[in-house]
Amino acid sequence: MWVPANMQMEPSRPTVGCYSVSAARGSARAVARHETRMPHRTPYPLTLMILRSAAVVSLVVQGTQALPQNSFVLDRGRAGQFELGMTVDEVYKVAGRENVRAATSHRGAESRPALEIRIPGSRAAAALTLSLDRICLPLAAWGIEVHDPRFRTSNGLGVGSTLRELRRVYRSVNVVGIDTDDGAHVAISNLGVWFELNPARTFTDSSRVATVWVFPQTAAVRARRCPDQVRQPAG
Repeated sequence: MWVPANMQMEPSRPTVGCYSVSAARGSARAVARHETRMPHRTPYPLTLMILRSAAVVSLVVQGTQALPQNSFVLDRGRAGQFELGMTVDEVYKVAGRENVRAATSHRGAESRPALEIRIPGSRAAAALTLSLDRICLPLAAWGIEVHDPRFRTSNGLGVGSTLRELRRVYRSVNVVGIDTDDGAHVAISNLGVWFELNPARTFTDSSRVATVWVFPQTAAVRARRCPDQVRQPAG
């Protein structure tokens, strides 16, 4: 082909497909710059899995948060936030209805309606069992059976304590109730509790407390909760 003398034809550049090599190189650099600027994106299924796992961990942490120390104090007529005379509705408010299950309490030769209380962090299926009775008018906590070893008296006694530890604090105590419906126990009257031992024929200093029974204080509960129903002495 004839070309005017004052014009020079630029040598053709090798092509790749429909793009020149220089254009391809420019596009590659542009893509590289774009990828550098783009934030790393986690695939959607993996993101959803991470979010769900985080939610589960959050719920577990919330459910196992440490309760205030006074929530596990054993004292006369009470185990932490639960006290003799509490109505069923009051128990629901303290424990949360989802943590309460209806049951039957069998103590000695008697059976009573009961509530089993689940408390986060407890290894026992029921941390507490509240035996119910009509102390005033509605059903209320008549006695409290403690299974959770976190509940302790002010001097550190509770489920798992040994007979030696009990005698170290209360020197004159003896195991009573052996071979009776009450079962073997150490009664501390001024504290209002029985430390109940696993059944056995003989008991040694290494015998351990299996359950703590916060025994009924019916007269005191009625005087506090329904004084108008307390009978006045004649004369």
